[in-house]
Amino acid sequence: MKTQRKALVLSIVALAVCFAMLVGSTFAWFTDTVSSDGNIIKSGTLNIDLGIKKKGDNDYLSVKQDPTLAAFNYDKWEPGYTEWVNAKVYTTGNLALKYTLSFTAQGDVSDLAEVIDVYYKAEEVAMPADRDLSALTKLGTLAEVLSGDVTIDDTLIPGENEEDFATLALHMQEEAGNEYQNKAIGATFSLKILATQYTYEEDSWDDQYDKDAEWPITADITVSNDTELAAAIESLNNSEYVNRDTPLVIYLKPGEYTGSYTVEQYPTEADWSENATYGTGVADIATADFNNVKFISNGETIMKGTFTVNGSNRSQSGFDYLKTGKASVEIEGITFVGELQEGDIDTIVVTVTKGANDVTFTNCTFKDQTHIKVGSASAEHLGTVVFDGCTFDKAACLSGYVYDIQVKNSTGNIDSGHNKGFVNIQSAGAVTIDNCNITLGDENTHAAYIVRTTSGKDVTIVVKDSTFAGTADYRFNLRANGTNITITNSTFPEGLADTGAGLSSAVFN
Repeated sequence: MKTQRKALVLSIVALAVCFAMLVGSTFAWFTDTVSSDGNIIKSGTLNIDLGIKKKGDNDYLSVKQDPTLAAFNYDKWEPGYTEWVNAKVYTTGNLALKYTLSFTAQGDVSDLAEVIDVYYKAEEVAMPADRDLSALTKLGTLAEVLSGDVTIDDTLIPGENEEDFATLALHMQEEAGNEYQNKAIGATFSLKILATQYTYEEDSWDDQYDKDAEWPITADITVSNDTELAAAIESLNNSEYVNRDTPLVIYLKPGEYTGSYTVEQYPTEADWSENATYGTGVADIATADFNNVKFISNGETIMKGTFTVNGSNRSQSGFDYLKTGKASVEIEGITFVGELQEGDIDTIVVTVTKGANDVTFTNCTFKDQTHIKVGSASAEHLGTVVFDGCTFDKAACLSGYVYDIQVKNSTGNIDSGHNKGFVNIQSAGAVTIDNCNITLGDENTHAAYIVRTTSGKDVTIVVKDSTFAGTADYRFNLRANGTNITITNSTFPEGLADTGAGLSSAVFN
């Protein structure tokens, strides 16, 4: 019995020792490790600068470091005077970029710019001992260059070509006479550079991921919806924004805008109530507070509401009176959309009224029977209204009371819904159609005319470098007495004739 107990105790002790040994031991597994160290995610830098070197400068001065640095800044220009400037476009970042350099005017450009020639070469040229400009190429007059048709485009790639050089010279023509004394070309003008990503760096696929990179948009106010746009337009009446020599730029982000917006060209000087008697507005438009504004978009902004530009509600009349005002409104890159429908119905999406002047639509699209109403009564003649580079897509007519309406560099087709035609001018004045390609409807719906005038109002019509197609009944419906027409280098559908008894003279070149 003792022997059994002793054996049991020894067994328990042995088992405890085994457990103790088991607890203190480790298992052996096959293992390995590897680490990818040094991973970096860091954005690149896209940075461009403009350097200016003029007579007396030892090196290029940075415009980014001194934004007030002007390439041309002299107030005693006279016939024969020439100014020579070297410029350098360069990057201090590490990303490839593409850029465009343009000449941009701030304010109206006077005829002084027509007698100043611009010379250029895409390299650094030392200023010659004499006034020989033969090493440079003449781009045209400063007026032509400031029109926006001349740009300089190139790329910069860090580590390969990080800088481009150019030489610019302005020369006042010796033939400029006394009529050009004491003039300025406008408020100011800029050498402006826009830069964006270039298809050079590669991702896991190729170098095309930034092929759609857009040029930067510089704006004073950016809006993205109806509420913000309404607030921005309301702010135009604040003293912070009126009386600007350069336009206040409002950028509309892509999207649909459906509100009703009204821009007052002279915000504090007129009675804008709906029932106000006409003629209670600006008595002295030359000294009134004024708005100078530009609305821009990248072409993807849709305006389905109404957009109105009100002028001075002037207490005087006449184009010369309107031209003394300083207000200006430009709308660029916005698509106005109406509603396609049957019958004598159009969608009025744009109204320019109350004696507005200097209103320009640039690169805009007018789609689906959009009726552009310029003026609403003979007493509310407008000044100049311009459509430049616009597209008409089943649009309705441009119709109303205006001293000077201009349509240029524009294309598209007209579907007014009730045969109104393209331009319906209801007042004395001028109509210019320049470098346009317009289709006047199709076999199902057609415009009845290209230009129609009203009775008792003399109109000057100029059509040049334009092509018209479609099934219109006639070119011009001339109901005004004393209408004068000049047609140059333009084509029309076969069989089109003119109608009405108002033709005074016609010149066909």
